[in-house]
Amino acid sequence: MSNHADHDAAHGHAPQRPEVTHPLLWTVGLLIGVMIFATTFYQLFRVGQQHAKGEPKIVLAKAGEGEPDHRKLMADNGQAVVDKGEILYGKNCASCHGATGDTNPSNINPTPRNFKKDAFKNANGGGPWGFYSVLSEGYGAGMPAFRNLSPADRWAVVHFVREAWMKTGNPAFVAKDKADVEAKIPAPGAAGGATADVDPRMVAEPELLHPLMAGWSAGANKGRDEVQDWIRRAADGADAAQAPLFARLGVLASTQSGRGARLRAAVAQGDRDLALAVLIREDGAGSADPVFSLASASTINAVWDRLRATPFASGAVK
Repeated sequence: MSNHADHDAAHGHAPQRPEVTHPLLWTVGLLIGVMIFATTFYQLFRVGQQHAKGEPKIVLAKAGEGEPDHRKLMADNGQAVVDKGEILYGKNCASCHGATGDTNPSNINPTPRNFKKDAFKNANGGGPWGFYSVLSEGYGAGMPAFRNLSPADRWAVVHFVREAWMKTGNPAFVAKDKADVEAKIPAPGAAGGATADVDPRMVAEPELLHPLMAGWSAGANKGRDEVQDWIRRAADGADAAQAPLFARLGVLASTQSGRGARLRAAVAQGDRDLALAVLIREDGAGSADPVFSLASASTINAVWDRLRATPFASGAVK
């Protein structure tokens, strides 16, 4: 026993370090973390506020609210309203009708209405209420209803289109609403003008959505099939050097319909440089397409000549 005692006295173990954790330290650390989170959130919130300046407010209708004063909104076509309508048109309508109201940038079928020359097809005509009713209810398979916009915002779009384009470029369709159409304008406060706030996931899909999607799909499939048929006819009689390129064209027309459409448009315009850019520098992943980029200039030229000489389904290339 004395030996152990002597050993402990001569070679004593180092005392254990005291535990450094303490509830107060954890509390302080937690508070610091909360302050960092709150500061970051506030900074991001301020950035969001700056970006949102000038954006239209989202107004959710309350249960029990009725129709707004449509006649008052119809009469208010001042510059401030027109300016607001221009912004809303750019965000909601330009992708289909074009920035100038007379193009089809998304290549939609059926073609969206040209505000500068086309008549209105809906039963209410092209007067203010007729135009507003199309924005509210949609039309056919191509025009959706824009009930995501408040009535005042829809009227702003109506005023912008009528003032900017229709009164100067399409005056025949800017007439006032006919008496029977004007009689359809609901009185202020009438029921049906608003809906209660609901979870968007509980809202049934509008019936218009299905024919609209079907119309888009049918148009896209038709365009893809036409490009594939055109490429197949252009490949008839191609030699061994051209065959792999036409085989690749057939694949991209089937799997990359947008690329096939761009190629078709470039050939129709006689724009060889654009067609080569579509063939060589696009592969759907942002890199060069090796099938075309490694082909000889003579082979590329031969493919170009065949594509130019082959008529589309709708007629010869001009």
